[in-house]
Amino acid sequence: VTGGQIADDAVTLAKMAGLVRGKIIVGDASGDPSALTVGGASTVLTSDGTDAAWGASYTNPNTLSGCSVYLGSAQTTATGSYTKVALDTEVYDIANEFASNKFTVTTAGKYLIIWSVSIADLTDACAMQCIIRNNGSTIAFTRNNNGRLDHLTTVCTIITDLSASDYIEGFVFQNGGATESITTGADSDTFMQIMRMT
Repeated sequence: VTGGQIADDAVTLAKMAGLVRGKIIVGDASGDPSALTVGGASTVLTSDGTDAAWGASYTNPNTLSGCSVYLGSAQTTATGSYTKVALDTEVYDIANEFASNKFTVTTAGKYLIIWSVSIADLTDACAMQCIIRNNGSTIAFTRNNNGRLDHLTTVCTIITDLSASDYIEGFVFQNGGATESITTGADSDTFMQIMRMT
């Protein structure tokens, strides 16, 4: 039987040779049809520009890891000491990585960290710092000098590489000479936001 003796659309699936479940027919390097082997679980069909192949499914890194948390309960910070801020209220926690007042990385990558601390009524001519620590070591800090008795907010931002199991915490320091209250609440300036970028 030659090709000219077969009408268009005359060959049904029932007339084709059997094909292993999950395989698909693609053109090979010779221009002939061939059966592409079954892909692994959760893989997707991709192309290298020449041939079809199975590859890992695409995931958007910007939606996999990150959190926004703030201080919801009253907390004070003693003068001349570094105080870990007990961030206790979540706005969101995409991958459930924030717990016990710290963010613990589950997937290595490059992360954006924004840490903001606010203290009301600091003494005139004192200094305040907000500190970001990774595994207990300082990786970034911002110092702010207060020129008058007033509410003071200090913000620290860093983009850094983090490994799985690294944990991020926020600290504050002030030397106003007395114990001070850190501002609280969803509308306050005491918050931490983290987002994995890559």
